[in-house]
Amino acid sequence: MKGSTRIIVPLLIVLAAFILRITILIKYGLDYTLDSDDVGYVGSAQRLLESGMLTYHFEDIPTVHLMPGEPFMLAVIFKIFGLEYGIWAARVVHIVIGCMTIVVAMKLAAHWVGERWSWIVGILAAVFPPFIQVDNLLLTEGPYTLATLMLIYGTIKLAEKQNNRWFFFVMITYFVALYFRVNIALYPLVLFLYLLIKKYPWKVFKRQIIISIVALLVVMGPWWIRNYMVFDKFIPMTGGSGDPLLLGTFQGEGYPGGSYQTSVAEAESRSEETDILGRMHERKVEAQERMKEWWETNPQSMLKSYLYLKPIEYMKGIFYWKPVFDIPLDTVVKCYQVILITGIAGWLSVGLIKKYRAEMILIMGYVFINVALNSYYFAYPRYNYPLVILWMIGAVFLIYWLKKLLLSRRVSE
Repeated sequence: MKGSTRIIVPLLIVLAAFILRITILIKYGLDYTLDSDDVGYVGSAQRLLESGMLTYHFEDIPTVHLMPGEPFMLAVIFKIFGLEYGIWAARVVHIVIGCMTIVVAMKLAAHWVGERWSWIVGILAAVFPPFIQVDNLLLTEGPYTLATLMLIYGTIKLAEKQNNRWFFFVMITYFVALYFRVNIALYPLVLFLYLLIKKYPWKVFKRQIIISIVALLVVMGPWWIRNYMVFDKFIPMTGGSGDPLLLGTFQGEGYPGGSYQTSVAEAESRSEETDILGRMHERKVEAQERMKEWWETNPQSMLKSYLYLKPIEYMKGIFYWKPVFDIPLDTVVKCYQVILITGIAGWLSVGLIKKYRAEMILIMGYVFINVALNSYYFAYPRYNYPLVILWMIGAVFLIYWLKKLLLSRRVSE
């Protein structure tokens, strides 16, 4: 392959992705919004600049409902450009983040299918409507997906190179992802298993574990101190898990009677309206009571719900609330489900190849953590967004692998 082709084709793919995304921004401007979390993050960033206080639900009450990554990033942009132009700048930054995600996805895919085939992954990601949608919204999905893909790519490189450069790359991308979403918190378990399978030098690993622990205290320390000073208790990540845990007890089949609204009202009667942490705790208590009742009255349906129905619910849908280019949701869901099925088949086929088996375990371990966490709490298709590009890579690998099998059979004949 000519050197110029290796540069020009990926550049054209990224340029096409940028044009598609910027077209939506130009067409709809700031009216393209969910009027939900994206507006909440903007307000949180504004108040962070004005008062130095991280808030979300109430303007003058600190929050621990979310990780601070998105509000902090938006606050920096607003500080540089001002609020009026800052929101436009933030949209462009998120579009650039989306384009960078495509670059990393192609680099990651090339590990299994080579550069030419990795371009197919880039093309899919460039034109996939939900990606165009998210890159035009001020949400955590975009930055978090980029950080996790970089983390996975760095993990593979760390196992290959075994040097400090890739170790620090993995550590930094992990902390960046963690500051946007708590879902990545358990990734070190998968990382440890992967490096163990790859026979990573134990002497080097022990030293790097110590460095990682020190780095964790330095990076997360300010967040822990802030939470303790504000809420008078140790909160390692967020305090907002009560609501999704409660919502999750209304999914599946055979769950206890009642309604979510009634349960919320019961929980909130035991706490003050402005005490968000207390309200989340009471919802958690309410959820645990429902889970206990569920297990005692119908354990079979609870097991079926948490081990099968909720994972299926989590995986089968796609986050596409704001259509782009008038492409309907039904069409996007059908395309996504094809990508999902072929992607899973692709990763399973990766496991059949001995030299890639460890990477299959790495990817499937990361997927398992996401499915398990979201199935335990609230199985919501929006939260599977960071996995979609992995399914694209798996789908392309399946086609690539089948083509190689067919060619090898023709040669043998």
